[in-house]
Amino acid sequence: MRHLPRIPLPKKAAAYFVRRQTRANLQKAAGSLDVNKAWKEAGPVSIKAARDTLKTMAGPRHRCMYCSDSAGTDIDHFWPKARFHDRMFQWLNMVLCCSGCGALKSSQFPRINGKPLLLDPTVDDPWRFLEYSPNYGQLVPLARSRFKVHAKRAEKTVEVLRLDEREALETGYKKSYSRIMRTLDAALADPAPVAATLIADLRDDDDHGLLGWIFRGTGANEPRVIRMRQTHPVVWQACGHALRNS
Repeated sequence: MRHLPRIPLPKKAAAYFVRRQTRANLQKAAGSLDVNKAWKEAGPVSIKAARDTLKTMAGPRHRCMYCSDSAGTDIDHFWPKARFHDRMFQWLNMVLCCSGCGALKSSQFPRINGKPLLLDPTVDDPWRFLEYSPNYGQLVPLARSRFKVHAKRAEKTVEVLRLDEREALETGYKKSYSRIMRTLDAALADPAPVAATLIADLRDDDDHGLLGWIFRGTGANEPRVIRMRQTHPVVWQACGHALRNS
């Protein structure tokens, strides 16, 4: 999982969704709203614009915004449209999702005091809530969280999306981790690694947002990461400036 700041929709698509949401709200008030029909009948040009914009946000590999492993193919409503009709056409409620995460999440949406417990990858930095387990290839709640609500959000996100028990997911994360560590081993063996080359290699290695874990999360405590900081501090600092928001 990685943090993916939201970018604006094209103006025509944004205006269209506002009109569609207004219509849906009126139908809801009149008791005639069919949620699935309303979404299916939405203009294909605007839906494509939304999907394309989400793919741009997700990066060149267009990975699912929840698991960062499978290809993101569908628009998911973070607040499920089946339950929260007033958010059905809101751009801020749309994320790119794979079929696996979509099926697991479905209409589940645990809340506390009215606020979501699931992490929104377009709003939340997952590495404030989660950590990666290299031994198992799993995303798990931070072992020590400063805030109880953070711990609860982490637990619910892992539980609903089954981030700690999907074998294919574990395999993908392990591959990214192994590639990153091999690149760090090569840099440590080089008496004068080039920062730009290392940055490019690390970006190419990471399909799953693990650079965020390394530069913003508990991955900073990995032995090879510590050695890089100590052995090539200037190069590693340059990597941090370039990759901190990965």
